[in-house]
Amino acid sequence: MYKLVDNKIVSIHHSQRVKFRTNVSKSLLLRLAEIASEYKLSVNHLIENGLENLLKANIVPVIDKNERPKDRVQYKTTYDANLLANVKSFANKHGFRINELIEYTEQFIDIGR
Repeated sequence: MYKLVDNKIVSIHHSQRVKFRTNVSKSLLLRLAEIASEYKLSVNHLIENGLENLLKANIVPVIDKNERPKDRVQYKTTYDANLLANVKSFANKHGFRINELIEYTEQFIDIGR
């Protein structure tokens, strides 16, 4: 969709996306890539679904910081701005890092399987 702003045509996006980079378990990304391929989705879509469901469930995860994955790799993508803001707030409130929440949300991904 486009809009005229100051006599210039600019693209208007229905949802605001923001770039975000973090380190996430490589094995998790590989598992999600298999699922995403099967359902013709993106890995990012699965992660967003899991994060949304975690926030809706209003559950404070129990994450053992001593059992952090040793295979973390850099993962860059875009997220819905509102979702990312809510995840950041949740993480700060409960003393988590966003990558820990991303790794935890694998069990909250629900794509109707």
